[in-house]
Amino acid sequence: MFLKYWLIFLAGGSVVTAISVFAERGYSRIAGILVLVPAISIISYIFVGKTIGETALREVVLKSFLSIPPLLAFLLSLACMLQSYGYGKSIFLSLIVWLITAIAIFYWDI
Repeated sequence: MFLKYWLIFLAGGSVVTAISVFAERGYSRIAGILVLVPAISIISYIFVGKTIGETALREVVLKSFLSIPPLLAFLLSLACMLQSYGYGKSIFLSLIVWLITAIAIFYWDI
């Protein structure tokens, strides 16, 4: 059981570290692409499929499409806010935009 969570932690941490290293070294294009690598999703899907089966995993994957609008709202608001605010405030406010969008989709009950 502990190994499962350790692998999830390593996958997520590895991607975050790689993004930071590439950004610090001036490779913003690579860092931007790595942000969208679904490493955490892949590991999660593996464990969900192994734990509850492929039928339930398919349902989870299909519901994962609902995460696209909040992600787009977050990225768009972050890109706009970075022009006026510092990165910390921009990220925080964009997270609020993401949360509002995610809650709206959740209550829309697609």
